[in-house]
Amino acid sequence: MNFQRWINYRRPDWQRLEAILNNPQTPDDLRQLGGLYRQVSADLAKAQLHQLGPDLLGYLQGLTLQAHNQVYQPPVVHWPTAVMNYWRELPSQVRVLWPYLLASVGLFGSGMVVGAILYLSDASFIETMLPPQAVAGVREKGKLWTSGSTLALAPLESSALMTNNISVALTAFAGGMLAGLGTTFILFFNGVLLGAAGVFVAEYRLSYPFWAFISAHGVPELTAVWLAGAAGLMLGRALLVPGPYTRRDRLGIEARRAVPLLGLVVVLLIWAGLVEAFISPNDAIPAVFKFGLGLAELSLLVLFGLQGGLPSPPGSNPDG
Repeated sequence: MNFQRWINYRRPDWQRLEAILNNPQTPDDLRQLGGLYRQVSADLAKAQLHQLGPDLLGYLQGLTLQAHNQVYQPPVVHWPTAVMNYWRELPSQVRVLWPYLLASVGLFGSGMVVGAILYLSDASFIETMLPPQAVAGVREKGKLWTSGSTLALAPLESSALMTNNISVALTAFAGGMLAGLGTTFILFFNGVLLGAAGVFVAEYRLSYPFWAFISAHGVPELTAVWLAGAAGLMLGRALLVPGPYTRRDRLGIEARRAVPLLGLVVVLLIWAGLVEAFISPNDAIPAVFKFGLGLAELSLLVLFGLQGGLPSPPGSNPDG
């Protein structure tokens, strides 16, 4: 084989690749980069096989390495822009979950009804849901277990509350991998707890301070849990009803829709933890302020969710 003729034949592509690497001029240059890189890699392998000399091998090795670094370099991420785009697209991602969000709220609400019924049928049921000292404080002293926060302990309480709430939300999300059963249990059980506690404190005429306490941090906290639950239910449906896809493929599609929402869930729970530690249990803060804070949080969440238009009605998802 006449290797000099082969070198002369291939050299224009090498020079073309070298020119693109040193000074790309047009988008077409970048489109050619991958193909030229593969060709030069094959040329390098051939030159090594036939030992065509150190000068040629060194040139092709350097050219191949430089092209490899260009072709496979990680994309440059401009974090401020990426974060802004993420928050800008979140409302539309929330709307994808709209039918599942309704189901999530419905499961929680059903749990509240069942919790209330269970307490009304047997008052001792509350003792299985709340710590003994909390139950005793209401019955014997007419005082909620939620009051008496000290500012010195608030940072520690806030950290613990955030950790616990995030754990509950992530468990609700991950429960979707059990065909939605884990998610259903988390939502329903927490609803039972709140429903039973609500009727319990009402019996002792403590509803006003109790719901003032709940409203301040409960709006972001429950919204986060419902969103995580909705995402979990979507994963569960993907496993049960994959449609024209395999279960694995359908799960991947729905996971890509659901996972970005976890950022919003975490942010809501961090805020809820701060409010629950510093504001909700603070008896020096008027109950009307706590109700007002809950109403303001709810208004902001509704406005955020409605950005870009109203949600599509259930069943309108073409992939469903």
